[in-house]
Amino acid sequence: MSDENCEMLTALLDTIYTNWLDKVSSAKGKGREDIENFINEGVYEVDKLKEEGLISNVIYDDEVTAMLKERLGVKAEEKLPTVDYR
Repeated sequence: MSDENCEMLTALLDTIYTNWLDKVSSAKGKGREDIENFINEGVYEVDKLKEEGLISNVIYDDEVTAMLKERLGVKAEEKLPTVDYR
């Protein structure tokens, strides 16, 4: 990768990261620096994420599927139409 290409990608990623920090801090009612400091700590435990108000709940895949079926009016025994992440 050329130096110029590296500089361009770094600037792009910095912009995306800054925008993301702004959106998360705004949505969670926390200071941008608080979010950034939390991320920089590096080890994330579910209890701490909940305590910090960064997540509201942790549920299993089947629970997410059941919740989506309910919200979308899909019968429990029917397959939920999905798109594979790949």
